[in-house]
Amino acid sequence: MSAQPPNIVRSLGNTNTLRLSFKKPRTIQVNTFGIAGTDDNNLFIVGAGFRDGLYYGVVHHYNGSDWFQFSNLALIDVILYDVWTDGREVFAVGNTTRFPQVSIVVHGK
Repeated sequence: MSAQPPNIVRSLGNTNTLRLSFKKPRTIQVNTFGIAGTDDNNLFIVGAGFRDGLYYGVVHHYNGSDWFQFSNLALIDVILYDVWTDGREVFAVGNTTRFPQVSIVVHGK
């Protein structure tokens, strides 16, 4: 990626929690396992959240000015571990959390 713009602060701690802050007063906090992008204006983050005793997959996209959460991809009992994009399409991979575990591939254009 190119040099970090002055309006973005990125930090990744030892707990896999990524905190991203912007000029607009907003912070996104997810258990982050995968980050991919083509540049600072096209960035995807995948991981997992935990709510009501269940894990759910998390996919966020940054377009250069704001974040969008794909709430339709908040798959219950799924953890997304990695993401890849070429700028035209994106793939996220993970697995279900209950036995027997099943692999998950999410593909979007």
